Amino acid sequence: MVNGLGATVGEYGLARSVVNLVSALSSVPAAMITERYPMKKLILLSLALDMIVPLAYLLAVNWQTAALAWVYETVVLKLSGPPLQVIYIASLKNRDRATGMGISTTVRSIVGIISPMIAAVLVSYSGGLTANGIRPVFLVALIVLVANLILLWRRLEEIGIERSSTPFSLRHFSDVFKGDKALQRYTIMESMREFVINVVNPYAILYAVLVKGADAYILGLMSTAELLPMILFAIPLGRLSDRIGRKKTVYLFRPVRYAADIGLILVPNAWMLPIVQFIRGFRLVSQEVSWTAFSHELVPIDKRIRYVAVTTLVNGIGAFAAALLGSYLWENVWPESLFIFVTIFDACVVMPLFARIPERRRLDE
Repeated sequence: MVNGLGATVGEYGLARSVVNLVSALSSVPAAMITERYPMKKLILLSLALDMIVPLAYLLAVNWQTAALAWVYETVVLKLSGPPLQVIYIASLKNRDRATGMGISTTVRSIVGIISPMIAAVLVSYSGGLTANGIRPVFLVALIVLVANLILLWRRLEEIGIERSSTPFSLRHFSDVFKGDKALQRYTIMESMREFVINVVNPYAILYAVLVKGADAYILGLMSTAELLPMILFAIPLGRLSDRIGRKKTVYLFRPVRYAADIGLILVPNAWMLPIVQFIRGFRLVSQEVSWTAFSHELVPIDKRIRYVAVTTLVNGIGAFAAALLGSYLWENVWPESLFIFVTIFDACVVMPLFARIPERRRLDE
């Protein structure tokens, strides 16, 4: 929406950098709130406050007001992020975790595969990839948010977890990692991985539209193609991860990520982009199932809220720099350099760090 209201690629990168910085700075206050109040109430409050976001996008008159809505949304989502993770973790045993995540991913993807095509039709009939053409999508988003709020209010059960008697603050950063070298290594690796993601993610869609010439229908097909592997393979991949281990499954599918990033550059026209996104979808399946399960088992549930606050602060500061780097590479080198950079960085930095972190899964849990 920010780009659709006239922002240049550089201004879009600057807006995303600000969003990432605000996300980082709001993580500790959000954790302090999360530790004091019931999980269900925080999730419902977050959804209620989030309704302002599609309204703001619907009424935005320039990219600056849309950027403010983007910043607001980032802060609001901090209220629901840690509670949702805690509920997710507490609901699954280790021996079934990846399979359970596979089922969850499949269900979410079935819904997600329909919405991009609905959005594509709405955008095309409303004027194409312009500010006015995109606005009807946010009206639909508002309706979905209301329905989601009602559903969770009626059906979501509160969960009780052990809470620390000491209020969380910046002084407790080191306590999260005390005596846990594996968690320290994972946090360093995860910050590097998030850095890579934030270098390229803001610009992948822009590249498809501005360089490859994708329209609303092709973008809808891309989103649908990306979700197909999740629907078809999330549950089998979850079972495989439960059987052979999280790390082996991540290694198995990591080359697919590199093939998708380089494939985005090599495709001759926009009509080939859905094929690239289908390949990319396998990377997302591995990330949603194996990588997330690995993270959930590595971080004790009683540390999860504080750990999310610490890592969000660290990753957010890195993401601030990453978005600026992505903008610089796009405008001063060439757009393709983003995808080449992240492929090399992930293979040479992220994965060697990942190899040094042990799994903590026990099949009897």
